[in-house]
Amino acid sequence: MNPAIVITGTGLVTPGGTDTDTTWDSVCAGKSAARRDPELDGPPVHLSCRVPGFDP
Repeated sequence: MNPAIVITGTGLVTPGGTDTDTTWDSVCAGKSAARRDPELDGPPVHLSCRVPGFDP
């Protein structure tokens, strides 16, 4: 017998949004979070998926 698993909620901070609904809307809309990142100018890769407005 497998133990019961209960999910009581979700919380997300992603490049698609800083909450579950916004992130899910971004995923369903097929929005890309990849953007040119000026801090990465120089290396071969210059894209990142930063979280807009997120300050840890």
